[in-house]
Amino acid sequence: MPGRFSKLTKIPTDPAAKLLAQGNVRLETPLDAPASASVETVLTELDRKGANVDLLRLMSIALPPRERVWWACLAARDIVGSGVENETPSLQAAEAWVFRPSDEARDSAIASTEHADKDDVTVHCAMTSRRGKTLGWDKENGCYKRLSTEDYAFGAEGILVSSYRIASLSALGMANSEPVNADGERGCVTLTASVAAQDGQIGQTIYGSCKAGVNGLVLPMARDLMDLGIRVNSVMPGIFATPLMLGMKDRNPQMWDQLNASVPFPKRLGHPEEFASLICEIARNSYINGHQFRLDGAIRMPPK
Repeated sequence: MPGRFSKLTKIPTDPAAKLLAQGNVRLETPLDAPASASVETVLTELDRKGANVDLLRLMSIALPPRERVWWACLAARDIVGSGVENETPSLQAAEAWVFRPSDEARDSAIASTEHADKDDVTVHCAMTSRRGKTLGWDKENGCYKRLSTEDYAFGAEGILVSSYRIASLSALGMANSEPVNADGERGCVTLTASVAAQDGQIGQTIYGSCKAGVNGLVLPMARDLMDLGIRVNSVMPGIFATPLMLGMKDRNPQMWDQLNASVPFPKRLGHPEEFASLICEIARNSYINGHQFRLDGAIRMPPK
């Protein structure tokens, strides 16, 4: 996206490691750059390595508020399009503050956001975790070491806590809106768990248990919100042909074939459209509530 951010390049000169520590953020990608490396140096390395998630993590804490809002505006434009029919007061007000920052423009942006129409459908997928066995052999010291509580807390925050945060904030907006049908329904929240919630493999203690926690949110939250007409469900996808998985097709064709063959039927990875189809049906069907769906071609994950 060359040129899109030419007017908004206020990257701080502080070392990236300092900002990451202040924001309590850890990157998953091993860095070649020294601890004293600037934000720009680390961003360049992450971009070169294709570590887009870590790149966004660093940018989210390094950019000043105005630049962060502009990134959000760009993302919104990519979703809704730039046509006149897609203009919204809140997006226009946010962009006005970005280009002409003032107290008046800021207050207008905040007011527009508060009065924006509330969405009645929320779909959320959280994935920030670390991999490791509960106990692993430390070759350097010749003894066992345990998966740290800090690593577990990182995954719990990135998967389970974030799922609660998004679901509860969405429900708050829905609760203050008018019902959308004769049943008094005000909205639907669908969280994304994983088949690992039930078939957690070796090394997935964090991921599997936190995704199981996402499933655990569903029924009590659906009951909490029943008098408000807000439904809560979750989907546990199996192996899907996401961009990350599709990259394996060229890197390791043998592993790709094995993954496809491991699905009972159909013998292939799931298509994103099939996941979307289930999400749409959950949103459309008001009688689906408090349920966790497996969408996996009947696969049951082996221990490893």
